[in-house]
Amino acid sequence: MRRVVITGVGAICPIGNNVDEIWNSVIAGKHGFELIRDNNIGISVAGTIKNYNLEEKLSKRDIHFNSKYINYARVVAKDAFEDAGFNTNIDENKFGVFISSCIGGCEKISESYEGEKVGPYYIPSVITSSASSMVAIDLNARGCNMSINSACASGNNAIR
Repeated sequence: MRRVVITGVGAICPIGNNVDEIWNSVIAGKHGFELIRDNNIGISVAGTIKNYNLEEKLSKRDIHFNSKYINYARVVAKDAFEDAGFNTNIDENKFGVFISSCIGGCEKISESYEGEKVGPYYIPSVITSSASSMVAIDLNARGCNMSINSACASGNNAIR
């Protein structure tokens, strides 16, 4: 059996905007689901991220061109990197990024259509490898960079 060591943690989700908030919500038995009204996608219950300002961490340009999936991945990866206490003495060629998900950038699907054409930022906004690529750029990770799409098993695959 191989060991997995988690050296740093970063998270944003419907029950908290950082690891401490999320942990306190879990302990308190909170959930992040809520009724959604006045939407045009036919969803009535969802878990949404609340009261988080991406502009505090990323440029307006990045927020505009990248999907929320990519932007949140970049923010939590930086938080995990800082939480781990890493410094600049890391061998960037041995430092890689592995992000696992099912799909990213769902909000860009409807935003990307321009009449009968799809806009040029559609594909980079929805493929899961864009998040791992942007995180690798942000953290100067030049080792293995990978994304795997495996739906509910994504977390398991990320640590295997």
